[in-house]
Amino acid sequence: MLRALPASVRLRVVLVCLSLFAGACGLNAAGLGSPGDGGSELPPWEADGIVETDAGPDADAEPEVDVEPEAEADADAGPDVEPEAEADADAGPDVEPDVEPEAEAEADAGPEDAGEAEAPTVCDPGGLDDTCASDVIRRCRPDGGGFDEVWCAFGCSGSGSSVRCFELDVPNVADDSLLWAGTAPFSAPAARAVLFETDTGAIRAWDAVGAELPRIRAAGEGDIDGIGFAVESQGGGAPDLGIWSFGEFRVPAGLDVIGRGSRAMVVLSAGEVRIEGRVLVGGSEAVLAGATWVGHDEAGPGGWPGGAAESRGGGPGGGGAGSEGSGSVDSGGGGGGYGGVGGTGGEASGHGGGD
Repeated sequence: MLRALPASVRLRVVLVCLSLFAGACGLNAAGLGSPGDGGSELPPWEADGIVETDAGPDADAEPEVDVEPEAEADADAGPDVEPEAEADADAGPDVEPDVEPEAEAEADAGPEDAGEAEAPTVCDPGGLDDTCASDVIRRCRPDGGGFDEVWCAFGCSGSGSSVRCFELDVPNVADDSLLWAGTAPFSAPAARAVLFETDTGAIRAWDAVGAELPRIRAAGEGDIDGIGFAVESQGGGAPDLGIWSFGEFRVPAGLDVIGRGSRAMVVLSAGEVRIEGRVLVGGSEAVLAGATWVGHDEAGPGGWPGGAAESRGGGPGGGGAGSEGSGSVDSGGGGGGYGGVGGTGGEASGHGGGD
């Protein structure tokens, strides 16, 4: 009984069997017939009509020799097919890169396509939708995509394109930004008198006994220690302005603030202003701090200088000349005030001049 074998192997087995069968039934070289007919006698092993063959070796050769190598050959033929399968499997990556970049390109196209779409317009960039409420202006953005909020320190007014923040208009000062130029408060806790020098921007101070204290501000324009100073021209023959800028300006009771110089004194404060003492800006005001007069070294507007020793003071209403008495020389008379304060008279022999 043959085992299940490939067709080529089975064909070989059939051919082998046929050849064996033909050999067993083939003609003898001595011819056919009996000895009486002149034929040769049958071999002893064919006399009884029995054909004895040793099919064992042939049967063994068929499956073991002829079949097994063929089966091995057929088994070895597998790799001839497997590389093709591997090639097919390897073909996958060749296809995937061709598809994935396209998919990635399509995915990347999404944001670009979305970016091309215009943002919805929610307000009028021309300002028709702008509003003012609770000191806050809601102003439409230039692209119309939404609103920006602007807080107004002094409130706001209007609606639509006319909405605006209120701003302080500083009178007599061209540059309104000087209102915010100072950050430090005015403070002179130990002073009796404080002098603002409009020609230099310096701020000096004296205590109650007449001793000068460290300067509150040095001379010079710009921001010094948080206190700003600027000069502006008014034009039209009016005096220039000497402008100080503070964060707050408070003058406590018992303190005198004096302005002196050729420029008019201007004080700006971005914060609270409280005057409990005195602010003297008449140009000829003087404050006595101990034995020191602060703010009155020269004649005020319309005043005349004082006279030299033993001379009368200048100008209408000037003081008379000092007279000699008790062996001493008197000082000169004070100058005429002419509606203001006259200059101090000249000194003589250590004596102060007249006022």
